[in-house]
Amino acid sequence: MAYGYNWDGANWVPSDKSTVIYNTNNKIEKIDIEDWNGSGWVIADRDLYVYDSNNNLVLETYESWDTTTSTWNEQEKIEYTVVNGNRTSEKTTYASTTFIENYVYDTSKLMSEFIHPFKDKTGLEYIIEGIPYYNKLLSTNSSSNRTAYNYNSAITLSQESFKLTETKINIFPNPTQGNLTIESSGSTINAIELYSVLGAKVFSTKDTHFNIDFLNRGVYFLNLHTTEGHTISRKIIKN
Repeated sequence: MAYGYNWDGANWVPSDKSTVIYNTNNKIEKIDIEDWNGSGWVIADRDLYVYDSNNNLVLETYESWDTTTSTWNEQEKIEYTVVNGNRTSEKTTYASTTFIENYVYDTSKLMSEFIHPFKDKTGLEYIIEGIPYYNKLLSTNSSSNRTAYNYNSAITLSQESFKLTETKINIFPNPTQGNLTIESSGSTINAIELYSVLGAKVFSTKDTHFNIDFLNRGVYFLNLHTTEGHTISRKIIKN
């Protein structure tokens, strides 16, 4: 169980609570999210996860609770395609908008041979998704964006043990109604870019605390650029 808090100028006050539920294979199948209304916890949102027979994540659904009709309404759906242990594509659907990202691999190399340069997932995201790449991931691309991974300085693993300093990123609150704070350890963020699901840049800043009240409700993607030259991507939801 995880709790979120907001600073009211004098005290930290509760904002949301997440309860993680596991399936019989010890994989996360649901995260229930409740909001604090000032006197108690109320149902707000939930994330649902579906896996294939090999325990690969194949479907992630975000739903919100409608207090008027007492029903769950789908807000976002992400469908993952996994082939031979590699995530080959993901399709994000929000309202009537679809965003597709494809993955390119070097099938002659195993990802396990490298301390790879994009291992930036932490917390529940890492627990849920793991590292769904059996072979060496070269790039991800969509109709408007492309990310290529540079292994020139990557360490090739042998029987020795190497320790790699990882960047830990915390973005809160997420979902957000406008305010966002980004905390990082291990690296310094010097530029932030926000993209729509269609790949259009809608905001950029160098501040790690900012407001996006002006944006419409929906799913957005944050690109966080560090002083070491790395780019870390995160998904946020604007309520």
